[in-house]
Amino acid sequence: MNYTDFSNHYDEIYKSNLQRSIWPWSDLVSKVMYIRSRLPEKMTVLELGCGQGANINFFQALGADYHSVEASPHTVNQLRELYPQYANNLQVGNFIEADYGSVKFDLIVDRASLTCNRTEDIQRCLKGLEKNMADECFFVGIDWYSTKHDEYSRGKSPKEDPFFRQFELETAFFHPPQMHFSDEKHLREIFKDFEILHLEEKTTVHVDTFKQLPRTISSWNLVAQR
Repeated sequence: MNYTDFSNHYDEIYKSNLQRSIWPWSDLVSKVMYIRSRLPEKMTVLELGCGQGANINFFQALGADYHSVEASPHTVNQLRELYPQYANNLQVGNFIEADYGSVKFDLIVDRASLTCNRTEDIQRCLKGLEKNMADECFFVGIDWYSTKHDEYSRGKSPKEDPFFRQFELETAFFHPPQMHFSDEKHLREIFKDFEILHLEEKTTVHVDTFKQLPRTISSWNLVAQR
């Protein structure tokens, strides 16, 4: 799925109110607070793929200078109205190729947005962000899917990237129907230019559930320093 298709896909989801994630992700909150004492009091934050702004209130409460790049024009326009103080900081675009000018970020956060991409694009994004990283910059990644996730064995993978999976649209658990998965070795390779301060793998096994969910859902949370 190219960027235009990806942008249109999420624009329709948000316009139709099919996804309404508006509360801060608890894992993201806990991992940011884990390093809060090492961040400047007035920190500058970049969120890759803010969606409908679930984490903005959290960073606003911390007094942060908040920035984000999001693919959906519809939701960015809504967020600019809700948070006029950040209006100029909310970009519509592809965070793999975004231009942040001369802004230096103390903290970069991602909650399962980068994982919608192939390995080479994830690496390209992290490499491109280097020029905008403060002297001491932290990266918090939440819900980077693990190869222990049931869907990893169900998708199809291009030969050049065994960690990237594509799924049939009609039966896909992930939307858009593609996802990147990692084992520990692969994750450490992606972040080889960082010092990993915290790494955890969360695995949930559903015994009974009324929703159509994979039996095993597994993902990584990480905190890294550049």
